Amino acid sequence: MAGRITIIRRALPLVVLAAFGVVLIHICDFACFWNVCYNALAHFSVPVFVLISGYYLLNREFTAPQLLTRIARLFGRMLAWAAIYYIFELLRGEVVFAPKEAVRYLLTQPTHLWYQYALITLLLFTSALHIFTTHAEKGLYRYVLALTFALGSLVLIALREGDDPSAAARYAFLAPLPVVFTMVMSRYLPCWSALSSASISGASASVPSCSVTVSVTAVASASSI
Repeated sequence: MAGRITIIRRALPLVVLAAFGVVLIHICDFACFWNVCYNALAHFSVPVFVLISGYYLLNREFTAPQLLTRIARLFGRMLAWAAIYYIFELLRGEVVFAPKEAVRYLLTQPTHLWYQYALITLLLFTSALHIFTTHAEKGLYRYVLALTFALGSLVLIALREGDDPSAAARYAFLAPLPVVFTMVMSRYLPCWSALSSASISGASASVPSCSVTVSVTAVASASSI
């Protein structure tokens, strides 16, 4: 517990900075050049939150009941907030009550809570990603990172056809890959930083069992790999 609290304290400045970035994204429109610059610079914030989530989730083992409990709690909070927004919009006359539309709204709106949906997906894949990141060798790590980066960013951008909704739907299956890339990267940095130190002393090239108490210095030094 003490180790986890130490890591949380170390991550707190980064969390605050990322939270500021999220706010900046939402208040900067594209009315002028500097607003565009600020908006672009602030987009580091969401990947940082995914990195932090991955670092904590993948550094420990979860049983199926533990993961399902977390998912149920998160889903419940998401539904509660969606219901609050729905009631607010009903009172303002922005929507008209209909059972089918109400269910659709609760499960898909409001869209600015999209990270809640993403976090549920991360929790669903946590166990599989934990097994991979614990046992994969460095070459396999790099292969998965290169593949998810290429398909989730370079290929996705190249295939994008303006704002055509049908085009977006065709390539929707690639959308989760940037999140997978960031989750795997959250373990790659501390694990292979520790490995690089061990390799100098002649240790075997297997993935170290990275604990949540890995120092921030180790994470920073790994960024040069």
